Amino acid sequence: MEETKVLNKRLRFLILLIAFAKRMKISHLPNSLPLNGAVRIELVEGVPIFRASSLVQGRIEVLLTKQKESALTSEEEKELDEYE
Repeated sequence: MEETKVLNKRLRFLILLIAFAKRMKISHLPNSLPLNGAVRIELVEGVPIFRASSLVQGRIEVLLTKQKESALTSEEEKELDEYE
């Protein structure tokens, strides 16, 4: 019984994820984004929530802090823009 509930939850999640993916199209991921473990997906009240890994969050924080203190290089600006 419990296994059936878990499987049903996973199936509903996958259906929602597929529906979401069909609506959103992105051209590319940032080159600096490490694909393995970069994003985790959590289901919150039936809605898939994409959360960046601590590594990705840390890189964004480094770039934002540097941007406040001094000018970013054009490469860093491009990288930061790609995270948006």
